[in-house]
Amino acid sequence: MKKKDDKLIWRIIDVNLNRSREGLRIIEEFARFGLEDSSLSKEIKNIRHEIKKGTQKLLKEKHRPGRAGVFLYCVAVLARIV
Repeated sequence: MKKKDDKLIWRIIDVNLNRSREGLRIIEEFARFGLEDSSLSKEIKNIRHEIKKGTQKLLKEKHRPGRAGVFLYCVAVLARIV
């Protein structure tokens, strides 16, 4: 894969993980204020934070020298989050 393509793919992954966290924040607020369900709100918040941790792991992996199979690693990390 070309370096330019690699950079583009990482950008797409990063943007979409951020988008997923923003969407979960909306659902979290609806659970908290609309449904007045603090338990559900906390559960959604925990999922949102796990995605953030997973994103940080992916970014570390992105910069690791000699990273063979990095996209399989991405899929494995995301599967653990969801």
